[in-house]
Amino acid sequence: MPWQGRFSAYAVQGGMLIPMAGELAFVFADGPRVYWRGRAKQAEFKLAA
Repeated sequence: MPWQGRFSAYAVQGGMLIPMAGELAFVFADGPRVYWRGRAKQAEFKLAA
């Protein structure tokens, strides 16, 4: 089943611009049906050297 993601509320976290909100949907013939929505409060990164 094809799916799509939509992301928004971009903010700088840990020196990187990332989406803080998003939703995922399965794509049916009659259009997408959202099955998950979420919002992050904060993000931390530990990047490999």
